[in-house]
Amino acid sequence: LRQYIQYDPEIPAPPTISIFALDPAFTKDDSRKSSHTGWCLVQLITRGDRRGQAYIRLVGKEKLSPAQIYKLFFDMHKIHNFTYWGIETVAAQVVLTQNLVEEARKNLIWLPAPSPMKPISSKLDRFKDISHLIENGVVVFHPSCQEFVETEVLAPNSGSLDRLDAFVYALQLARQHLQGMVIEDETPEERMDEPIFDDNGFVIGIQQPKAIRTDTYISPIQENA
Repeated sequence: LRQYIQYDPEIPAPPTISIFALDPAFTKDDSRKSSHTGWCLVQLITRGDRRGQAYIRLVGKEKLSPAQIYKLFFDMHKIHNFTYWGIETVAAQVVLTQNLVEEARKNLIWLPAPSPMKPISSKLDRFKDISHLIENGVVVFHPSCQEFVETEVLAPNSGSLDRLDAFVYALQLARQHLQGMVIEDETPEERMDEPIFDDNGFVIGIQQPKAIRTDTYISPIQENA
């Protein structure tokens, strides 16, 4: 993948679609391979020359208590105003999602409904499922993500993958919403075949439209052969 990695220090100007994924870890046992909470913020660019780009703005990891996770989440939401967000829907993380929604309601904080993120395969398989987005030039990283790219994206078989799941989930959410972006100057020559998505946002095939539509832009995110 190394030859496809792109960095760009220019943070996209609004409006963008902000997608935040959180992979929390509730443990004080340092003997576990991973006891860090990982997170990833993706900004989908909706206009201009960079439209359709998934800009990886932030990735991070830290050992956090539940109260610290709440603070991280709402601090990030206050700054970046999430359009979509999700937490892996397993075990105590389901309760965390419910608590975040309730906390937002009690404090009159606008928060969109969470997007489900189900771990339907292994970490490595989930990463392979989105790696074509990097190869096709859809994914661009902020330079601050370089350490993450070198240690996790380019080494997905390594033992420390605290941030990789959050990165994968954020891109899965991004992929679901790339197909709804508006374009005003599309021509038949620019029109791409349409990916077919299942309920979890995975590409399961490609269909060619019977007629050219001009109201919707489909990002070129076809699976590699």
